[in-house]
Amino acid sequence: MNKLLIILSIIILSGSLNAQILIGLTEDEILNYMEEKHPNYNLNTGFGSTENTVKFYDSTRDRTFIFFLDDKGVCEYSKLMLDMEEYDKTVSVMNNSKSFITKGEHKWIQKKGNIEFVLTIDKTKWMFSLVTQKKKKRK
Repeated sequence: MNKLLIILSIIILSGSLNAQILIGLTEDEILNYMEEKHPNYNLNTGFGSTENTVKFYDSTRDRTFIFFLDDKGVCEYSKLMLDMEEYDKTVSVMNNSKSFITKGEHKWIQKKGNIEFVLTIDKTKWMFSLVTQKKKKRK
């Protein structure tokens, strides 16, 4: 029974991780995608941010998705903020999934078409963020 719960948790978490790669989409495209694919995340229209962001919150699992937009309203990078209780599970999914290439203790690469994305973990005492951005091309 415990094994089944762990497998289900990994599948659910993996789906959330894959949803994060919305870089390059407009605000409207992000809103439509999240409404269709992740209806448990509610649009957070609260005040307090001076940045051009689109925020979603899932109160049932205490998760926040933040999409950072450029001046044209296109997503440049995103953060999935999670409680530390999910840290070990998240790292395990990232390290053991065929979707991600491990590049360090808290760094992975994921491909979407011909584009590579870098995923990194920023960790604090109570929570951590999974940051996704386009891999910068070397000059």
